[in-house]
Amino acid sequence: MSPYDDEDLLFWPCKIGKADKEPEARVKAQTSGVLVPPHIGLLFRTDEHSALEKAIHGILTVRSRHLKKEWFLTNPKEVREIYDFIIRANPYLGL
Repeated sequence: MSPYDDEDLLFWPCKIGKADKEPEARVKAQTSGVLVPPHIGLLFRTDEHSALEKAIHGILTVRSRHLKKEWFLTNPKEVREIYDFIIRANPYLGL
């Protein structure tokens, strides 16, 4: 079992970003040559990717989870809860 599969695990550095193309291809291009391939913990599809990304980044920053650039100390469970909160308040951001 990977540590990424344990929703009760606390927090670890996660990159929260957007992709104009297929996310898997973007991640592969950004991480060529790494020893341990990255794990995509969540994937949200939306026509409003910039607004959704900005909202998630903002909430994580207010929670003092920002590390640097698009990196945050979080986990998929927390990000999913933030996403659900945002979509309840702004349904146009989801699909």
